[in-house]
Amino acid sequence: MSVGRKLLKSLNWMRPVVPVLAAGLAFAAAEAQTTAGTTVENTFTLNYQVAGTPQPTITNDTDTVIPGAIVQGTETRFTVDRVIDLTVAVTNSPLNVAPGASGTGATLIFEVTNTGNDAQSYTFSLQDGVDSNGAAANFNATGVTITYQIDDDGTPGFGPGDTAVTVPAVAPGTATATALQRTPDIAAGTVYRVLVSGSIPSSQADGTADDLILIAESRNPVTWAFEGASGSAGNVTAADTGGNTQVGVAENVLADGTGTAQEIANDGRFSRQATFLVASPDLAASKTVAVVATNGRTPFNCASAAPLTGNQFSVPGSCVEYLITVVNNGSIATAQDVDVVDVLPLQVEFASLAVAGFNASPAPVTSAPAASTSCDGTASTCRVAVENAELAAGATATLAIRAIVK
Repeated sequence: MSVGRKLLKSLNWMRPVVPVLAAGLAFAAAEAQTTAGTTVENTFTLNYQVAGTPQPTITNDTDTVIPGAIVQGTETRFTVDRVIDLTVAVTNSPLNVAPGASGTGATLIFEVTNTGNDAQSYTFSLQDGVDSNGAAANFNATGVTITYQIDDDGTPGFGPGDTAVTVPAVAPGTATATALQRTPDIAAGTVYRVLVSGSIPSSQADGTADDLILIAESRNPVTWAFEGASGSAGNVTAADTGGNTQVGVAENVLADGTGTAQEIANDGRFSRQATFLVASPDLAASKTVAVVATNGRTPFNCASAAPLTGNQFSVPGSCVEYLITVVNNGSIATAQDVDVVDVLPLQVEFASLAVAGFNASPAPVTSAPAASTSCDGTASTCRVAVENAELAAGATATLAIRAIVK
């Protein structure tokens, strides 16, 4: 075991046990962490008496003048070492996408946080994930890009005024990365976004998925808080493996956890999986006609009465029912802006319309002629419609239109 690994192991007493895949070193997040490179100095005083007579104070404080004190040794000092730590979270996964979607309609949003105690720079890469949504099948989005966004427009939250830069993927472990491949220096405690955007093939079926893992890797910044210029900006930030230098040097201690199997604890990386999940309504519709009653006029109420049993014939004066059935065979997406229009033929007069099965909110807009309107075969007299309706995945809706044969 290397000295660096021994140091990491010896520090494990500082953290509680946390049930993660492979926990790294954990540091208190409730308070702001002391900046790497800070020198911590401490002194003591000792006072005592002999036979009731006070004796000179003993101290190791070489700076404060205590009359008559005996200075023994010097102040204790240590330099706060550098914690290399980061986390990655996902804010919108699984993301329901439509076939053919792109741009903002097909963008996964990750939040990356520098949870260390010094500035860091980062590179990113993507790996195929594993299905976690019971997808019907898997696909690969095309034209995938990685964009980091820093909240720097002076207003809280991420918006169009914040810096957003698209960067190429850099394979984990690549020795160094140019300024165009990595983020600028990210201050300790800063949260920034990484946007993964792609194009969804227009042929993708409902319920298919693309699982992507974003891996963020720690890189040396241009400037450390204590040492100043790092001298190796863009290099992979490595743990110090020599003996512990207690004063004057901020040594690197890798303390990251792990998010997926694409990385391990204490390797300067963190990753999360997110999913594009295709949500595409799959509508089917049919129309039938049946005779409700041979005599649909008084005393039989064609508009609301139950169908008569036995053979019923479509003679003049009979009551018939057109039944339009709409089914959303999709498993995820609600069909929106559904419009169903029927123009009754001139051989009938309109009696009633009954609609069922569409989402109650927003309520569909229905329109129909007045009862007993004699149709002329055009929309000007007998247009029956349900418009601006929504139909949930797996749901069935019906339009029952009753009319009397002229």
